[in-house]
Amino acid sequence: MLRERGWDVRAVVQPGRDPTRLVALGAEPVVATLDDRQALSEACRDCDLVFHVAAALGPDGSPPEMFRVNVEGAGHVLEAAVDAGVRRFVYTSSVAVYGEQAPEGADEDTPQRPSGPYGESKAAAESLCFDRSARTGI
Repeated sequence: MLRERGWDVRAVVQPGRDPTRLVALGAEPVVATLDDRQALSEACRDCDLVFHVAAALGPDGSPPEMFRVNVEGAGHVLEAAVDAGVRRFVYTSSVAVYGEQAPEGADEDTPQRPSGPYGESKAAAESLCFDRSARTGI
């Protein structure tokens, strides 16, 4: 959709993943992991906007892995974006931050009641993003 609107798109691809589909859609792939700060910095170079949508989830994910990917990984991408002078950072969270039964119409002002490691990790990442935004202006 972004390419259809005329945007240049750069997409982070995990090592070993085939970027062919992204290239076919018109995106420029950058191979990186969420802890590879140099590659993340390269991915953010000359960008106005970063969408962060990566996450570890599901029954196979261990709590430490979820926190490493969902919290630390989000922090690394956000730091790379700030260092690169990116103006806007869009973080994709989850209704899991509101617990087992997310209230209808929940938004950023709805009290969080995460249940389980996934919801807790996404809530922690949201907090990290709000804190960095307040400190850096991104």
